[in-house]
Amino acid sequence: MHAAPTQLVSSRAQVLIVEDDLAVQESLKELFAREGYEVVIANNGGEAIDMLEHDLRPCCVLLDLLMPGIVGHEVLSYLGEPPYHDIPVGIMTGSPHLAPTNYPVFTKPLAMQELLDFVGTRCPLHAA
Repeated sequence: MHAAPTQLVSSRAQVLIVEDDLAVQESLKELFAREGYEVVIANNGGEAIDMLEHDLRPCCVLLDLLMPGIVGHEVLSYLGEPPYHDIPVGIMTGSPHLAPTNYPVFTKPLAMQELLDFVGTRCPLHAA
């Protein structure tokens, strides 16, 4: 008997959270995992881009704008190109005036039900 091959793409809906605040990461991870999503955390934009380049294909991305290193605006630019341009993105920020106007913006402190609604409409969970 041998181990099953490693899957690059999960059978569960994956949500990529790009956020440098550990408390926010943990809250969101718990929230979405409880709903049945697989949650992938990137601590900054560089990590998010690296994950995407290594075959991560989330059903949506929740992106903080202000982080050390590669900031949210740079990640948005990357996500705007094929093959990522069709991945829905929601902006999470304490500075909504810095957010581009063509994305949904979730102002910190975050309203968890709004995030659930955003993810739920873009990443429907299917019964197993």
